[in-house]
Amino acid sequence: MNYLTIIQKYLPDILEELKEDILKEKDSLKFLGTEDDLNKIIQKQEELVKKYLLEFEGEDVLEQCEEFYKEVNLPYVIIKSNFNKLKKKVIQKLIDEGSDEELIFNVKKYIEKLANAIAKVYIKKDIQILKEIENSPFVDYVLYKSNLEWIKQIIKAIEKDNMSYFPLYPPKDSEFIKYLEYPESIMVCMDANLCSYLEELHKLIFKTAYSFYVFYSKGNYAESYLAEKDFIEQAFKLMKTISELYFITFSDLETNFFNLISYLASSDKRQFVSIIDIQNLKTLNKIYGEETVTQAITEIEKQINKILKNKQDRTLFIRGVTANFYMFNTNYTHEEIKKLIAQISKIVNKKLIINDKEIEIKTIIGTLEIEPFSEITGEEVRRILAHLKEEAKKREKKMLLVLDKEEKTEILKWINQRYQNVNFIKNSIFSKNIELVFQPVIDIKTGKVEFVETLVRIINGEGRLIPAGVFIDLVYELGLISELDTIVLELLKEKEDTISRITQNVLVNVSYKSLISQKFQRKLKETIKKLDKLNLVFELTEQQLIENISIVEKLRKETGLKFAVDDFGAGYSSLKTVADLAEKDILGILKIDGTLVKDLDKHKNIQKIIYIISILCESLNLKAVAEFIENKGSFEALKDMGIHYGQGYYISKPKVIEELIIDVFSDKYKQINGFSPQNI
Repeated sequence: MNYLTIIQKYLPDILEELKEDILKEKDSLKFLGTEDDLNKIIQKQEELVKKYLLEFEGEDVLEQCEEFYKEVNLPYVIIKSNFNKLKKKVIQKLIDEGSDEELIFNVKKYIEKLANAIAKVYIKKDIQILKEIENSPFVDYVLYKSNLEWIKQIIKAIEKDNMSYFPLYPPKDSEFIKYLEYPESIMVCMDANLCSYLEELHKLIFKTAYSFYVFYSKGNYAESYLAEKDFIEQAFKLMKTISELYFITFSDLETNFFNLISYLASSDKRQFVSIIDIQNLKTLNKIYGEETVTQAITEIEKQINKILKNKQDRTLFIRGVTANFYMFNTNYTHEEIKKLIAQISKIVNKKLIINDKEIEIKTIIGTLEIEPFSEITGEEVRRILAHLKEEAKKREKKMLLVLDKEEKTEILKWINQRYQNVNFIKNSIFSKNIELVFQPVIDIKTGKVEFVETLVRIINGEGRLIPAGVFIDLVYELGLISELDTIVLELLKEKEDTISRITQNVLVNVSYKSLISQKFQRKLKETIKKLDKLNLVFELTEQQLIENISIVEKLRKETGLKFAVDDFGAGYSSLKTVADLAEKDILGILKIDGTLVKDLDKHKNIQKIIYIISILCESLNLKAVAEFIENKGSFEALKDMGIHYGQGYYISKPKVIEELIIDVFSDKYKQINGFSPQNI
């Protein structure tokens, strides 16, 4: 019996058995559609097999198979399993009918050719999955980009069915290995074990890709498909790992930037760290709007990145939180760094056109050289850069580069002085060597003291009071702000009787870090229970209030405490949040940002803004307090605009409570308005 007769005799039964095998898997094939849909797929597959085995339309059927399997989602593992079964059953029937070995061998190869062609279709289909990695937010970063470009070359080779596009070189010669030495990469995988792990993943994916190349180049597509599956799995694993490392790094980028400084400071290389900060950002936000200014900063960032594009092997540039930008440079000479800083200075100190508005940006750049084998920490570098920024402001300089011996000596003096200050502040807080002063908030129309704002001072060795502006940043850096806020509560209880002779209402500046401290919350609840004569109102900035809304609501519910918004109008506020808090009776006061109040008698547009705030407060049943009243003109303008309450140096400087009592009983604040005690 010849081959064709045998196949014609047994093929229907063989195909029916294969159909039953496929239908046994129908629960796992629900994604293909209804049972009718599955039957149509099986029927079409049977038609192609019949044409191939009975009509010898080999090449034509191969093309039809390619089109058919491109559109079908039938998993390759099922296709492969069924073709193996088909081959086994057909061969067995040929053996049973006594066919010669050469015929059996040729039929076996003929069926394998069809299965092999289908594997090639699936290789081209499945490689498309890898295009998902192009959607990562980290595609422009060096570790991700280098692997992405390599993978894209492999995809191209497969899509075009042309292995000349395939990137054939060992992993040690890849861009990725070179990029591992870049500052950005070191920051991302700071732990040496992480770098080693990435390198091992990288080697493994290269090895799998090469296996695929060997099989594919020989036309062994079934084996190639299996290698491709491993390659795709490893590619996703590598890119996911890199993405996760970038995500962790960028979730606290500034901290990790300075961790990198600490990590590299002890190396044998000359290094430089710079701060690039825009001046008067708050004022720019008020004049041009926060959105426009943000766009301007983004434009500056783009232009700086353009300059640094080919310097990533020696440079890391980031957008910061405590300053607009930071930059790290390694293996630069003094001349190179001076030239680079000068280039950047030209970009950041110029006029920009954003949204048809001309914005003039003025920026300060401070640069510090870190000597080889230094033991300086990243946190110390951060503080020095902040100091350089302030020094540049004082000297009215655009750039301050600490490169020569004299400048480094000055920095050393500042560091030594700073450490003395650190010890002094620590000792003052731990020994509670703290005093409170109070600034009155008066009714502008009557001169009556409605509130006093509590301000903290440290007592120095000579008994003088040191203003908070001198030490508060250090207190935050040392993590002692909750301890300081707790001392303020204790002192308010001690002075309760004296304060209540002036007013019951006390404004207290508090840190959001204290609010989230369980220890401080316990102390607050204890203090409020003990206070019989004072009503505390906690002041938070707009940003702190909005970002800690749940804590604020919780404390209002548990303690009855009310809150005031400090610096209202500084550009951060959510009016909806303010309205919601007012409606819930959590918010009682809006303190108008002092930079709006200062010299407002000379600025008609700012007067309009303050007038709108007064209307807002009236509609929400809030009290508006104008801060920083420094002259009679501002005072009179606020009175005309209907602002009820004010504070500032024109009214009174902060004073100890005993001095304030003398002022109140002498009717000093009533006389500011032109009133005398007799006509009030």
